[in-house]
Amino acid sequence: LFGLAPAVAPGYFARLVGIAPVETSPVTLSFIRSIGIRDAVMGIGLLSAAMHGGKLGPWLLARSRVSSMC
Repeated sequence: LFGLAPAVAPGYFARLVGIAPVETSPVTLSFIRSIGIRDAVMGIGLLSAAMHGGKLGPWLLARSRVSSMC
C-alpha cells in the first residue's frame, strides 16, 4: 500500500515526506511516481507469492537489486 501514494499523488507524497517543492519539476514528479509504481508491483508480487505458495526469494532479490541501482 505504501507505493500507491507516490504513484497516485506524487506532489502530495513529496510534501508529506519532506522533499522540496516539486510542483515545478515534472522530472521529479515522474521519478517519484515510478518509484511508487515499482513498490506497488513488488508488493503485489510478494503478496501473490505468499498467498499461492510461491517463492518469495526472487521477489526479494529483485527488490534489493532495484533499490541498489537508485
